[in-house]
Parts: sequence; structure tokens; C-alpha cells
Amino acid sequence: ESDGSIDSFSPWITVCLNCDWDHVDQYSDRSSFAKTLRRLFSRTKDTIIHSDAKPLPEIIEGIDGKSIHSFASPKDPARFLEANNNAVLQTGYVLGLDFTGINFGTFPGMERRQSTLYESRERIVVEDYAHHPSEIASLLKLRSQLLPDHELKVVFQPHRYSRTKALASSFAEELSIADELHLLPTYGAFEKFDLSGAVESLTGYLPPRLRDAAKIFHNFYDLRMSLGSKKKETSDQVIFLGAGSITKWAHAFSAWEKTGGVKHDAFGCFLEGRISNQSKMVRDMPLGSMTTMGVGGAAKWYAEPTNIEDLSTLVEACNFFDIQRAMIGRGSNLIVPDQGFAGLVIRLRGEFWRSIDLRTNDTIIVGAGAKLKEICKFACAKNLSGFEFLEGIPGTLGGALRMNAGAMGWEIFDLVEWVKFLMPNGEIKQISGDELEVGYRYCREAYDGIALRAKLRAEGRAQHLEIRKVIEKMSRKRRKNQPKLASSGCVFRNPDSHPAGWLIEQAGLKGEKVGGAVVSDVHGNFIVNEGEATTEQVIQLIQKVKKRVKETHGVILEPEVNLLGHSWKEFLS
Repeated sequence: ESDGSIDSFSPWITVCLNCDWDHVDQYSDRSSFAKTLRRLFSRTKDTIIHSDAKPLPEIIEGIDGKSIHSFASPKDPARFLEANNNAVLQTGYVLGLDFTGINFGTFPGMERRQSTLYESRERIVVEDYAHHPSEIASLLKLRSQLLPDHELKVVFQPHRYSRTKALASSFAEELSIADELHLLPTYGAFEKFDLSGAVESLTGYLPPRLRDAAKIFHNFYDLRMSLGSKKKETSDQVIFLGAGSITKWAHAFSAWEKTGGVKHDAFGCFLEGRISNQSKMVRDMPLGSMTTMGVGGAAKWYAEPTNIEDLSTLVEACNFFDIQRAMIGRGSNLIVPDQGFAGLVIRLRGEFWRSIDLRTNDTIIVGAGAKLKEICKFACAKNLSGFEFLEGIPGTLGGALRMNAGAMGWEIFDLVEWVKFLMPNGEIKQISGDELEVGYRYCREAYDGIALRAKLRAEGRAQHLEIRKVIEKMSRKRRKNQPKLASSGCVFRNPDSHPAGWLIEQAGLKGEKVGGAVVSDVHGNFIVNEGEATTEQVIQLIQKVKKRVKETHGVILEPEVNLLGHSWKEFLS
């Protein structure tokens, strides 16, 4: 009935369990919904099976030509499962089925309906889809009867602004049975924000003992701290209620309880079964070989999501458990600390992320995991010019967007028409290129969010051979001026006065070594790994170069390369 499509049904049998006014955007009042039900009953071809609870008998009264049966609904709302059993028995009888001897107690239930997520002697965590006052009343009374000695702590997230606005006082009345009440912001679903339907609208109807203590939570840490740890001298049951995103909060909290509050264990527990089998997720993954510099330790967690949904779940888990996350593409322009990274490293690999498709005569849609060299190759094959400079940059589109990668006088954002991002709050947002905050080796939105796809527009069209000539010319120049040994690309940003490589060369630093880390004799702004370098040696060499250039030229060089999980200020201040 939520969208009115119930009016399109003309069933052979209709089973009606209850009648509560809901979906107030569709039905203006109780009588409007009652009329919808009556029309459904009238269209039913053969049999109507209904609860004997009011107002259903009155709604059905006067409908002729049907076989009408009722089943008993106990007046105590906590006994709603008995009413459901009676409905099944009556339906079986009408269908000529014998349910005698069946133990309904063995029915395992449905996901998000009275689901016990965690249980110990001191605490039990339950989630339920209840999002209507009648459902909430039934469930909370049932839980109180099942565990009368347990303190009842309720976490509630209203579902839809229209419902919350219309039924605020009823919600407050039924929630008043709780010993503690914790609130999440209204889950709007498809509805636009409406202040009158925000969760705050029901707090005024709460009794003083709850009104004064109830808080609205926007992050998991605060909710977790408010619910507190389970205490041996007391017992409680924590009930998560709602039909929106609260299910994720419930599972995050149960993961925290199951693992005894060990953050990384809870993170792993939460993600079990939540990402597809095609996605890769491992602990303690060495990262050095994933970078062009070839140095550094392991990531505490490493993941390769195969789709946007799994990527979103990973980001969500990081937000819940305050796990630092980082993206790696080809690993160029990146140095990994020797001690590794104490968070989650995400890499976008696989066909979904590497797709390159021609959209129009001069535009292409590219996945964030596509290699820049492959983009250049594709554009050349389609006679699209302007992509030639990408040929020698050892990276992916995602990394290029984050760093506004450039070469030969070009930058990636010279080509960008729009970028689609996964934002930190889980929203997928498409932003046009002229609205992005872009600077030298920087794009704010790509730092805040994760680039998923981009639409790139060619400078123009040209013959395949002409484009190949430009690519080969740029390639020859790059090979002549850049070292072949392992490196992370240019180490320092170019200051306004002179190129960083020239300043380093003039300071006599070419060939300078710290262990296996060496300032390249081909290009002064490259530090190469001769084979046995460590990150500590690379950092020491960067410190030495920065100090010498300041002493000889009075110029303060700033690193362009990223240090995973750290700010250079920690090492170069």
C-alpha cells in the first residue's frame, strides 16, 4: 500500500493481518486507508481472511459474494506472533492444508525481525524493522515480558519525514516504555528534508525522564559511549528499531560487543559477509611491491572491492570504527612508511573499475582504476587528441584526479568534464569539472571523497599516425630526462623561482646517497631505489636535500610525493 500500487491487485485470496494508518503521504487519514482496503476486498475474487481485531470486521461488513474467514488476534499486542500463527492456520484451512503437528516455534524468523545479533549473560542486542507505533508497541512489550529483569535500552531511527510528522505523539507514547532512549536522525528514504518530520519533533511528546536524557546521535562512537559497556552486576537489552540505515548501526554495535571492544577485530567482524565473495579483503598485506618506489611495510587491512556497493560498505565500516583509510592506484607518487599503514588500503582493480567507453564523438567515460597509459592508447585508437601526455605517467585515473597529475604542460583536469565521487557520507555525487576545487597537484573533492568515474573530453580529433607521433615525441623526452630505476616520480613541487630539479642539481646533490636511496644523476628531483632502500633512508635523504637547497638558494622545497598515513610536517618541520 505504500505507493498506491495495491489498487492494481485483484487477488484470488486476500489475507489481512491488521489495519494501521500509515504512509501518510499516500493516505490523508485513517478513513482514506480504510477505503483502499475495502476496495481491495471488493476486488478479491474468492476468499478474504482477516484479523478479528477492529476495525477490519467493520471495513469488510457488507461485502458480498466472497468466502470470508477471520482469525483470533489477542488483545495483548505483545502476542502478535500468536496472531500470525492463527493467520497461517486459517489460510492453510482455506487451502485444504493440514498444519496439525507443525511446531511454529522452529520457524527461524525473517531478517531484521526480532533478530538477536549478540547475546551474553549481561547484554543482548536485538534489531527489528519496526517503524510504526503499533509495531514498536508490540515489540517492546514482548521484549519487556521476555526479559523483565533486563534494563530496556532503545535506539530508534524514524523512517520518512511524513510519517514522523503525522505520528510523532504516537511514537513518543510507545517509546516511553524504554528505560533509556537513544535517537538517530530521521531516515528520509526518497523524501526531502522536512524539519517538522525530523526526529526532534517527537522528543517534545516524551515523558520528562526520557525527554531530558534522550540524545540524537550522528556518529557511532558517541552512541557506543552512551550505551556503555556491559556491566556484570546489571543486565540490559539494547533494541535497535527502524527500517532505514539503523540496521548497519545495530550490526556495528553487535560486532563491537562480540569482539570485546577491540577496534580492528570489530571492524573485521562487521565486514564478515557484508562484501561480495568476488571482492578481496585481507589483513597485513605488504605494500612496498605495490608502489613504484618499492619501499615500506604492510597495511593492517587491504581490500580490492569489485563494485561500488562493496566500496561503499568498506568506507562505511571505516567510519563506524574510526579506521583510517587510503587509496592506492599504481602506487606512483607514494611512499609507504617502514612501519606500514595502521588502517585500510583500498585498490580499485578489475574490469568494472578499468572500463573505458566512448560516450560521444569526442568524450569517453573512464573508470577510476583505468591505467593512464590505457586511456592514452584507447584515445589514440579512436582518433582523439589531447590524451598524449598520459602515456608516460605510471598511475590510474583515480590517482591522477586526486593529484591533478600532469606532464609536458598538461594536467588531467584540462580534460575533465565531470567526475563521479563516493563522498564520505556514502552519497554518490557527480560534479562538473568547472565546479571542482583544483590546484597544482591537488583536487579537494578527490581527497575528501573517492573518484569512481569521470567523463573526459578530447581536445579534438586527429589522424591516428599524427597522435602516435606526438606520443612518441613525449616518450623520447621522458626517457631522456627521467631515471629508469624505481622511484616515486618527482619528489618536490616546483617553486615559482626555478624548477626543483635545477635547484637540487645546482646544490651539488645529484648522486647524494643515504643507504639504498639516491638522488638520481638523470634528474635531480627524483630519488631512486637502488634495490635495498628503506623508507627511513628515503626520508633522511629528502630531509638532507631540503636543508641543502635552503642553505644554498634560500628556497624551501615542499614535497609533492605523498607519505602514506602521515603529513610531511611530522618529518620536515
